[in-house]
Amino acid sequence: MNKKPSFYGMLYFINIILFSIIYFFVFDDSFNNTLSYPASLYFSVVTATTLGFGDIIPSLEKDSLLLTISFEVVLGVIIIGLFLNSISQKLSDQKDQQAKIESEQEKDKWMSQAMGMLRPVIEIELRTLSQYYKFTSIEEKIRYKQIPEVQFTDEYYKQIVDINYFARFEYSNGSEFMFLYFNRENDKFKERLEKFLYKYAHAIPMETLVRLNKIQEHKFLEFPNMAKMTHVMVSEKKRVPVWPQDYPMDSEGMTEFKISTCKDFHILLLEAIKEINFYFVGNPILINIELSNNILPRVGCARQKS
Repeated sequence: MNKKPSFYGMLYFINIILFSIIYFFVFDDSFNNTLSYPASLYFSVVTATTLGFGDIIPSLEKDSLLLTISFEVVLGVIIIGLFLNSISQKLSDQKDQQAKIESEQEKDKWMSQAMGMLRPVIEIELRTLSQYYKFTSIEEKIRYKQIPEVQFTDEYYKQIVDINYFARFEYSNGSEFMFLYFNRENDKFKERLEKFLYKYAHAIPMETLVRLNKIQEHKFLEFPNMAKMTHVMVSEKKRVPVWPQDYPMDSEGMTEFKISTCKDFHILLLEAIKEINFYFVGNPILINIELSNNILPRVGCARQKS
């Protein structure tokens, strides 16, 4: 039974008062001198505390008095022991609580630092996703920053999976297939995420660690690589393939699979962003949408052709 020290302190004083009353009303004539109530209280105090000054002497012929005195002594010792144990337990609990607080503060410090390092990694992926949106958009000359949770809608998912990975990504000095660009960007993202996990895996909760591993290994990031593999297979069959005319078009089932896979990836990403934003109140992560044709490649340059 774990009680507060004040409980045992109060019990100790009740024990003294109770026995002083017994001595005064039941055994007042069983001492070497007749006891007044203050004298009974005094005797009860020195008995409970086991001081025993000897100035008040009980009659040795009164067995009931001797048993009463002995019982008070034993009870007093027990209560004092419980009182001291309760104080010790309280001090131990306070020490454990302080250690727990310090441990939580240390964990929070590491978590804050980890989320600060994870933020630029996630922002890099958001820049890649904004490119997906630009290359599949039909809007032009719109530039804005958006909370990812607002940007990631069902219409957004349907739009960005409708990308033609075999369209050309144009630079000022040349071009390349879209699948090469996105495959390279996804590899960079996964590499940066791998470095983050290597350094901070010990500092983040298991739930966060599992989520980031799922993001890193997600099938959505493999879509450009799948297109690259298709390109290789068709290239081996046809020496001079024509893209995207020779590109095998998605079936309706495949399209639905791509949308659900894309949506699942973004949900995981939003959960990671929410966790990061918890440590950056007032400075949330935003996705920067740039729908301008004066920056290559152009808006809508990789929309799928039917």
